[in-house]
Parts: sequence; C-alpha cells; structure tokens
Amino acid sequence: MTARTVLRVALLSLAFALAARALGWWSSAVLGLVWGALGTRRPVMEAGIAAVVGWLGLLALAAGPEFVRLVGVLGRLGPTPGGASPAFALVAGGLLAALGAAVTAGPRRDQLFQHETAAGSDS
Repeated sequence: MTARTVLRVALLSLAFALAARALGWWSSAVLGLVWGALGTRRPVMEAGIAAVVGWLGLLALAAGPEFVRLVGVLGRLGPTPGGASPAFALVAGGLLAALGAAVTAGPRRDQLFQHETAAGSDS
C-alpha cells in the first residue's frame, strides 16, 4: 500500500465511523456504494478495511463500563460468548461496505477494453 492509499483509507475510516454514529449501521452499505461508484483502484478492499477500522474506532470509544456490561448481558442471552457480538459488528460492517462497493464498482474499464480487444482479434 502506498502512503496515498493509507491516507485515503484512514479518511474513509473516519467517514464510516461518523456516518455510523450519525445514521446507523446501514450507512456502511451506502458509503460502500458511493465509494465503489467513485472508481478508485481497489474500492472493495479499501471500503471493507475502512469500515472495519471505523467500526473498531466506534467500539473503542464505547468501551466504557456500560459497554463491558452490555457485552456480558449479550453473552448471557445466547450460546455465543459476549465478545462475539462486537466481532460480528466488525465483520458485518466490513462486509456491508465491501459488498456495496462491489455492486457499484463493476468490472474495471481496462478489463472491459481488454476483453473487447481480445474478442476483436479473434475475428
């Protein structure tokens, strides 16, 4: 990863965290859709990583006594340990963002032209 990519993912992580805080979990999918439409080089990877980092930041900010108590309550509700709930939030946020970016990114333009060129040379 270049320094420019790291900076882009860091800023996108901040955007994911702010959007999730203000609008809710579904904002991960919406931001992923927007990021994929912008046409960066690796939109799916960047959106997925940025969403996980953004959600991790939100969970770290919420890691006070109330959060620890909530994780304990969640652990008693079902057969999974309480720590699985924050892990699920990270995975779900990352997947929503990556899938959203994949939907709007589509095949890259150079892949389309390469395919057309290869098909045209067979004639």
